[in-house]
Amino acid sequence: MRHVLATAALAATAATLLAAPVPQQIPQPQLADSSRRLNPRPKPPEPEPLPSDIIWAEMVLSCPPGTPEMTPPDDLWAERSRALLHVCRRDQLINRYEEWYFGRHAQKDFQEHLDKFRARRSDMKDYPRAEEAHGFPDQDTCRRLLAFNAAFLAHLETRLLWEQDRADVIGPAIEETKELQRVWRMCLYAHHYTHAVVDQREYLNTLRKWLTENLGRDAFIERRMPDYVPIWRFVEVGRDGHPVSRR
Repeated sequence: MRHVLATAALAATAATLLAAPVPQQIPQPQLADSSRRLNPRPKPPEPEPLPSDIIWAEMVLSCPPGTPEMTPPDDLWAERSRALLHVCRRDQLINRYEEWYFGRHAQKDFQEHLDKFRARRSDMKDYPRAEEAHGFPDQDTCRRLLAFNAAFLAHLETRLLWEQDRADVIGPAIEETKELQRVWRMCLYAHHYTHAVVDQREYLNTLRKWLTENLGRDAFIERRMPDYVPIWRFVEVGRDGHPVSRR
């Protein structure tokens, strides 16, 4: 009897499966929630500060560091802080990562943040702007030349270990190679810190000082860089194997 009942149940199940429609395509999982997270809506543009708030920001930034300034009240904080950030961005006095901290903590330490921006405005008033890095060798070029510089420096240091009798020649060449490496690193970092505009301007200012002192006052304007290794230390050899006279 049990065998008959089991056979009947199996036949009924098979008939049900055969009667069910076969899907033409396997349904795909719904990714509505994750797609929203991966493609968030763009943030609305930040409203422009009022001219009166910009004038206030200019006034408080023009004072020397240490000058006491009252923290704007809560009902004016949003407008005044937006104006202060606007002026600091325009004058390239604040890094992008500092804006996040300023927006969340500046109301508690307003005087400290304000004095920092005042000091930067005073110290960096003659610094080059970040966009003045355009025209100098780009990052890829700087990295390739710095790699050659490092290889040449390692070669000189190895030779110095084995040729101590020529230390008076190899030693100065090593120092010149290190100095050129420092200059080319400044050029690289002036491009590299795209989100740290304050650091970028500091590297540009140091680079401008070096170029002015060593290549002339127009070197920075003309975007002239020195050799990446001390080429003047190289000796040209002719086909006969003897040094070529440059006279």
